[in-house]
Amino acid sequence: MRGGHPPASYAPGDGWIVKSRLYGRTTMQKQQGFTLIELMIVVAIIGILAAIAIPQYQNYVTRSQASSALSTLSSLRTSFEEAIQRGVDPSFNSEDAGFIGMASDEPDIGTLSFRADDGGLDFDFSTEATADLQNGTLSLVRTAQGSWSCQSDGIEDRFLPRGCD
Repeated sequence: MRGGHPPASYAPGDGWIVKSRLYGRTTMQKQQGFTLIELMIVVAIIGILAAIAIPQYQNYVTRSQASSALSTLSSLRTSFEEAIQRGVDPSFNSEDAGFIGMASDEPDIGTLSFRADDGGLDFDFSTEATADLQNGTLSLVRTAQGSWSCQSDGIEDRFLPRGCD
C-alpha cells in the first residue's frame, strides 16, 4: 500500500478502516489482528471440546486403573499356585516360604489380600484410585479345580476389565 490508498481490488466491507489522522483526510488501511467476537468463538469452541474430553479422559483413567489391578492380580496367580503345590500358605511377606513375589501394600492405588474362605486374591482400591474405584474390590477367585474367575464388588460394570463380573 503506497500513499495510504487502498489496493485496486478494493471492495466495500473488505476490512479497510476509513479515517486518517493526517490532515483529517480519509484514507484506507487494512485491519490487522482478531476481533473480540472471533476470540470469543475460539474460546467457546475450546470450552465445548474440553467439556467432552475431560470426562472421557477420567473414564479412561478409571478403566486403566481397574485393568492394572487385574493385571497385578493375574501376575500373582503362578506364584500362588506354586505355593499351594509346595504345601505352604501363600504370603505377601518376603521372609515366608510361601512368598508370592509382591508385598501387600506395593501397588500405588490399593492393597492386596488373600481370601481364606475361597482361596482368592483381592485388590482393594484406596483413596489414591479414581473416585469411581475407591472402596471397590477386584478379586481373582480360585476354584477347587484350579481355574480362576474375576469378580468385583463396588465397581460399576462400565469400568471393569473384560472377563470380570
